[in-house]
Amino acid sequence: MLDADEIAQKAIQLYKAGARFFSFVTSGYMITEDDVETICKAARIIKKETDLTLCDARFRCWMGGDVARRIPF
Repeated sequence: MLDADEIAQKAIQLYKAGARFFSFVTSGYMITEDDVETICKAARIIKKETDLTLCDARFRCWMGGDVARRIPF
């Protein structure tokens, strides 16, 4: 996984190019606690710097409720 700053910078570039939505997509069976932290940090940066609508590409559906509630979108 890219680090949070790299993810945020990509999203900001896309926003400046006209994007209105940004989706977090992961591969594999599960995401790790570190992945969740990375996604949360990136989401906070993106929300602060852009008006992008953030999407999570379904991974919240199969994460535990406590983890899903930490994601800031």
